[in-house]
Amino acid sequence: MELIAFRYPEAIRAIEPEYGFHFERNENSKIAETDRFFLYQVLPSDPAVSVRKAGKPVLILPPYVLGGNILGFLPGDNRSYAHCFANQGIPTYIRMLKDIQTTEALQVMTGENDALDTRAFCAAIRERHGRQVTLNGYCQGGFSALCDILSGELDDLVDAFITCVAPMDGTHSEGLSSFLANLPRRFNDLDYGTKTLPNGNKVADGKLMGWVYKLKSIEEESPIAAFYRDLMMFAQQRGADFKISKTAAGLNYWLNNERYDLPMEITRMSFVSYNTPITQDGTLPVKLFGRKLNLNRLKEKKIPWLICYGLQDNLVEPATALAPLDHVDAEVSAFPKGHVAMATSWSDPKSACALHTRFGEKNFRGPVRFQLDIEAGV
Repeated sequence: MELIAFRYPEAIRAIEPEYGFHFERNENSKIAETDRFFLYQVLPSDPAVSVRKAGKPVLILPPYVLGGNILGFLPGDNRSYAHCFANQGIPTYIRMLKDIQTTEALQVMTGENDALDTRAFCAAIRERHGRQVTLNGYCQGGFSALCDILSGELDDLVDAFITCVAPMDGTHSEGLSSFLANLPRRFNDLDYGTKTLPNGNKVADGKLMGWVYKLKSIEEESPIAAFYRDLMMFAQQRGADFKISKTAAGLNYWLNNERYDLPMEITRMSFVSYNTPITQDGTLPVKLFGRKLNLNRLKEKKIPWLICYGLQDNLVEPATALAPLDHVDAEVSAFPKGHVAMATSWSDPKSACALHTRFGEKNFRGPVRFQLDIEAGV
């Protein structure tokens, strides 16, 4: 009980200097910015690695509500999704949100703003390296990236696509659909999750959005069961020398501290995608610039797509991530474990499903392997 009540929270607080990117230290380069985002180049954490100037660049789009730092989990321990690319010499870039509490342009942001800012960043990256960009969206960032590509705004800037645990058609989510269907109607409404900032702008409450998943999880794991599990974990290892793993501390730091409010229009796009399916001809239920977004554009532009998903992902269930396969061909890689395993467990280059390798009985390609092979023309 003493470990749970005192030492565990202390370990979670203490991991903060090691967790995430810490761009304020200037260890990575700020390349550009818009009114809503910063563009950073993630440099190798391995001092023996140099970035290939003429290498094929990748731009990573993190999720909105859970932030980008989970993709730089524990770089000092070689447990960082973004650094998996950088440590292979790949020119690696990540788009980071500005502070929504103080950035009015972000508070009122639209899907069109997302596409135009992504275009500006891709153009800056292409100018630096002389090559088109691989767009890589994680979770909600994957859905935004897909919409941006299908809008046509990234033509001649993006020629390859990677999504990781990205919700492409939320109507395929049996668990979440069932959960939402059983909610009182007033709670399954964007207005319920809206809060008004001091300047009068309305945003979606990030903490409330995060609680949707926690409430859904109660069906499978009650809070008292989770508490008992932690209690038994500590009970099995007695003594003053007991150490709480950095992974456990880092994950809990992320869950406790990294939920952000969202622009209403971005939230509305996700809300629509969870309530209206992709049509039979492959058209998404949202528009950008007044244009229909149809999956067949990927085929027309001959953009290779790698869809990575988690076999035990309870937040973005496999069917939700794989829904586009009903309409277009894409390569698929199935990773063991859940929603953030690629950013935590498998970002370890010595792990069984290391991102720069092929793995499993079906010889799946990790996203870094996919990028390296495209660069090599394989």
